[in-house]
This record gives sequence, structure tokens and C-alpha cells, in this order.
Amino acid sequence: MTVPHPTTETVPEDEPRSDIRLLDVAAVFFFSMITAAIGFGIGTAIGGSGSYAETCAGLLGLWAGLVPGAILICRIRGTGSLVTDLGLRFEFPSDFSGVAVGIACQFVLLPVIYVIVQLLVSRDLTKDLEAPARELTNNAHGAGFYFLAVLLIVGAPLVEEIYYRGMLLRSLKRYMAPLPSIVVTGVVFGAAHFDWVTLPGLAAFGIVLAWLAHRSGRLGPNIVAHAAFNTVTVIALWHG
Repeated sequence: MTVPHPTTETVPEDEPRSDIRLLDVAAVFFFSMITAAIGFGIGTAIGGSGSYAETCAGLLGLWAGLVPGAILICRIRGTGSLVTDLGLRFEFPSDFSGVAVGIACQFVLLPVIYVIVQLLVSRDLTKDLEAPARELTNNAHGAGFYFLAVLLIVGAPLVEEIYYRGMLLRSLKRYMAPLPSIVVTGVVFGAAHFDWVTLPGLAAFGIVLAWLAHRSGRLGPNIVAHAAFNTVTVIALWHG
């Protein structure tokens, strides 16, 4: 029995027609775990456990696996171009709408999600929600903080959108309809941060990003939204 191709659904005419499989996505993920571990090891050797150097080196190590892995899979399954196969392109000024989406997710979506979550659990989640971000920048001061801010505002949105909304979402749409693909992509995105407290909010945000990618057939709008979302976090930490 043949698997329906995602192009049988109603999607933008210019959405990339890549042939990426879930096994490809999983292979890139596990490869990136290895490169991330190497990065963490180097960062720990330089700055110690829990240091700014460890955090930044770990991020760079993770991305050193995700980006080359995505390029390799695109070469195997598609044209080899992230633009053609994954929709890595921008259209301005329309993509600037992502700024409003990212800010709205920070100030509207996340508070609503955590009001609901708080009603379902007995413990106060306030300190738990603040802990990951505090740990991330706890040892970053001066130039170190600004370097980390660039990684979070520029690097993370670009790399994570390539992987989650580029590779994962398009591979899932080979096997299921767009709506469940969007939801699964969001949940995986939240779970990949390995923190149960932030999972509901990040999963909801991931669903919004996946919807943007599906609607436009490009990664531009969600990269901008992701960057705006992270910018709010960085500013809050800077003033916090």
C-alpha cells in the first residue's frame, strides 16, 4: 500500500516537495546528541560544570550535528538545498508578521497555558518555570551574556526551525494529515527541551510555529516568530 504524499492535502503551491523520512529525522537527532555531548565536554573543560562556556559550547555542538545532518539528508532525499527542500527562505515585509506572533505567544499564549496547567497541579510552578532560563544565563555576564543572547535570538530560531518545522514537519506529513503533523511536531519540540515544566508552553508554541510553516510553505515566518519569542526572554533576563 502506498503512503499518501502530503501534497495531496491543501498546501501552498510553492511548498517544497522533499522526500525526507522519519528515520532520517531520527538519525540526525541522534547524531546531534553526540556532537552536543562533545560540545558540552569541551565547554565543561573550559569553564566548568554549569558555566557559560558549557552552555554555549553545548548549543554550538548540538547545532554542529543538526545543520550538517539536515544538509546531508537533503542531498540524499532532495536537491541538497535547504531553500528548495525545506523552504528556508524569507519574504519581507510579510514575514515581519512573525514578530507579532512571537510576542503574542510570550504574553498571551504561555500565560493562558500555565494558568490551565496550574489548575491541574497542586504545587506552585512559578519557581520551576523560572529555573531553566535562570540556569541558562546564571553565569553569563558582560560580553558572555551578549554572545549567548545572539545564540538564542539568531542561532536557535534558525537551526531549530530547519530541524523541527523543516525536516520533522515535512516528514510527518508523508504519513499523516497536516493537523496531527502540526500537533506532533509541537509536542516533540516541547519534549526535546527535556523539562516537563516548560513542556506544555513550548509544545503550544511549537504548534503555532508548525502552523505558520504549513500555512506559508516556508520557514521565514516561523523563524521570525521564534526570534521574537526568544528576544522577549532575553530582554526579561537582562532586566531581571
